[in-house]
Amino acid sequence: MKLKLVVLAAAFIFTGTLFAADVSTLPIVPAPKEIRAGTGTLAIGKLNAIYVKKQNANIAKFIQENFKSRYGRQLAIREYSGDTPEGGIVITAGNGGKNPEAYMMKISAGKVSIKGSGVPGAFYGACSLVQLFVDENGGNAKTIPALEIKDAPRFGYRGLMLDPARTFLPIEDVKKFIVTMAGFKFNTLHFHLSDDQGWRIEMKNPKLKKLHEIGGAKNNPTKNKLGYYTQKELKNLVAFAAKYNVEIVPEIDMPGHSMCVITAFPNLTCQSVQELNAKGKETELAKFPKMRIRIWSEPGVSEALLCAGNPEVYKFYESILGEVCDIFPSKKFHIGGDEAPTKCWTMCEKCQKLMKAKSMTRPQELMSYFFKEMNKILMKKGKTPYYWYELDVPEYPKNAVAYAWRMGLSVGAINRAQKDGYGIVCAPGEYAYLDYPNIRGGIPQPNWGMPVTTFEQSYKLDPGYGRAEKDQAHIHGVEGTLWGEYMKDLDRIYYMAFPRALALVEAGWTPMERRSWDNFKTRAKPVILDLHKRGVPAYWPEEVYGKEGEK
Repeated sequence: MKLKLVVLAAAFIFTGTLFAADVSTLPIVPAPKEIRAGTGTLAIGKLNAIYVKKQNANIAKFIQENFKSRYGRQLAIREYSGDTPEGGIVITAGNGGKNPEAYMMKISAGKVSIKGSGVPGAFYGACSLVQLFVDENGGNAKTIPALEIKDAPRFGYRGLMLDPARTFLPIEDVKKFIVTMAGFKFNTLHFHLSDDQGWRIEMKNPKLKKLHEIGGAKNNPTKNKLGYYTQKELKNLVAFAAKYNVEIVPEIDMPGHSMCVITAFPNLTCQSVQELNAKGKETELAKFPKMRIRIWSEPGVSEALLCAGNPEVYKFYESILGEVCDIFPSKKFHIGGDEAPTKCWTMCEKCQKLMKAKSMTRPQELMSYFFKEMNKILMKKGKTPYYWYELDVPEYPKNAVAYAWRMGLSVGAINRAQKDGYGIVCAPGEYAYLDYPNIRGGIPQPNWGMPVTTFEQSYKLDPGYGRAEKDQAHIHGVEGTLWGEYMKDLDRIYYMAFPRALALVEAGWTPMERRSWDNFKTRAKPVILDLHKRGVPAYWPEEVYGKEGEK
């Protein structure tokens, strides 16, 4: 008997607990930086109130709403006065630390304490707590093991991209998506608002109204007759997202993917393209079908670009960007820059004249000039330009942030960005393009040659690509993209995004030494079940549920 007591005492000394629970497999996604088991368990039934300062009431409401939806009773929200009452959840923010997204959480047998370095950290502590309301089978937990968490993200940028330019998405659906992504500690919604298939922003300037009148008219399967967002809706969306620590980064694509703009204002493309589209030119235009001026309804890459040699283009875009910048307070502004074949520039008298005046020898240099001029406009509005990185563009503005996106080229893009002094976000096609099918033969259909990106493949992403920590300083984070050609509604978006988005956010949040595919599968299984219970029709990954999926 004495020997048993000695062994138990030794176990307590070395572990700090007696028969501590295994907290490493709790359904928290992304995995915390540090998690340690405590003594005992917290009975959910004991929880009765949330204590918080008034300025952080949104965080308390987030917990309150999640708790009520699961357990059918409402936790009171009370002003925090410094006491730590039994059965209470205490939330504090502004507790110091360099990273405002960092937090600590302690759960004991009687209470919960969440301390955020800043308000974002306090919110992320709340997100982790809400995930602990789910048990290992995806049901409502009755108890939570006592534990301590010290957590902070590996990277500051963790984003998902929606593409209502290709297929319009109602504003209420965008809000639902924001709430879902925020619960997994994503902090950026990249909002792709213009392309060959649509222009989705109301313009107040009478000279610009044709943009939304024409650009909102197609590729709109919803009951919203407008097919675009009013500026009031977008400003309200920004405020809504901020409550969930989500920053909205707008994208206006240029100089390619601009057919909506060109259809509304043909004078903005090259004279050669305008002439091809003139009456009686069908024979000549047939040789260049992708230069036909029209709003697209199919995927692909238009060959009609904005004219880089026309000064009126820059004046026009100064008006456009001025309005859009005033809607979105983010300092980040994405201006596309990808998939812009320069054939029409080689056929354009104005572009060729500018190249000669600037001693340029190839049209890609004209692309650098175009971005430099657009950057001047953005800098006046206090914005930083973000781009889809193209390695054949010789130079980007020195203040730029690029996105590595082309399959198999991310390492080269990261290396060059470091060499040239740019920041970079990792959104590599082979890991992060969430419009690609989950399995061979899976949706979207028709499948126009998309590669397969499985749940496990997405999890394999290391945004640092094994580089030494000192060589990762220019890497801002990760993004999953949901291009909208075949995203007909929110359910389809959810199906394609989840659970692969869970894999990507763990890549952006959790240190590599804390990551494990087997451990992640264990944690993700109840999370996916819970998503379905909450009305999110996530894909059932074979790696977790087998080939038959969850029935």
